[in-house]
Amino acid sequence: MLARRVTEGSWTRTLPGEVLMREGSHSVFRSNTAGPALGRRLARLDVYPTGPPWSAGLSPAGGAMAALGREVLDPWAAWGEGLAPAGLRRERRALWMVVRDLGWKWMDRQVRRVRFALPAGVFATAVLREPVGAGDPAPAV
Repeated sequence: MLARRVTEGSWTRTLPGEVLMREGSHSVFRSNTAGPALGRRLARLDVYPTGPPWSAGLSPAGGAMAALGREVLDPWAAWGEGLAPAGLRRERRALWMVVRDLGWKWMDRQVRRVRFALPAGVFATAVLREPVGAGDPAPAV
């Protein structure tokens, strides 16, 4: 979902039917409009756009956002059908996050110690992957 929104240039603004997450909580709400007040909240990092993990149940997104969610997830339908019996709940995940208290210290010429704070539920590996450039592991020879 995020890759699609970045490609379309819509990942930094709200769209009608968008499900947003409030900063500091996992509380979400659906916006039926994309007015300036909501845009200001997004710019202040008070709310974040969310994306749908695969799960059973109806999507809380509406309109074009619900259609985009279906379009992005449909190719993964077989995976979703396999996960549904495991009880995966319909939850939303923030499409981006704010890294707080970022700092680093060179330990020697090749080693840097990094420190940062993340909200609950965010994986540090998602942050470290970007500056390190970690990709797929090299194939075994």
